[in-house]
Amino acid sequence: MNVLGFTLVAWLGLPLYFDMVGTAIVAIVLGPWAGVAVGLTTNAIGLAITDSSSIAFALVNIAGALVWGYGARRLRLCQTFPRYLLLNVLVALSCSLVASALLVLLFNGGTGHASETTTRNLAAMGNSLYLAVLGSNLVHSLADKLLTGFVVLGALGAVRRWIEVPFYEALSADVKLLLKAVGDPARNAGPGSRRWPAPLPVRVAGPDPGRNESESTADRP
Repeated sequence: MNVLGFTLVAWLGLPLYFDMVGTAIVAIVLGPWAGVAVGLTTNAIGLAITDSSSIAFALVNIAGALVWGYGARRLRLCQTFPRYLLLNVLVALSCSLVASALLVLLFNGGTGHASETTTRNLAAMGNSLYLAVLGSNLVHSLADKLLTGFVVLGALGAVRRWIEVPFYEALSADVKLLLKAVGDPARNAGPGSRRWPAPLPVRVAGPDPGRNESESTADRP
């Protein structure tokens, strides 16, 4: 899944990464170090797809796997949907810090990725190279990791058919409650909440059955 996402993004030229879906699933379900193994394997395969820069960014995959794994298991950030969103934001921040340092120290700020247009724009505003790279990476990484989080959430429902995911029931139930609240706010409002008034009935004008045709015609101007 990591390689598929990476290949799709490269093919379409998207300003995303989408190369850590598999890492996230394994880190959340099996633990952080199983996720690290998947991430390292992904970057090793990436050597045959791109160039030697792939192995350097294995550190980004490792950082994401550790935050996803320990965040789900130690910090219990998969118990509710808001906490799950927070987990993916923390992954985005940690990955951005590592990736930005690698880009500045090893690649002079970029490797030709589509997201580097934002880096050039920030640099043109007078920001230092590191701040431009970090700012660009944060913006694109937040979008990427939140999208990854939604894909992983759907994938966990399939994975639990074969492997037990202890917190999935609580997370799934919380998502369903939020969806119901969005779909019908009045039904899920608290006792002090204001409810929208029911729509007034609309009466359509028509001929009065108690009046004959001649009376109706006489009333017309």
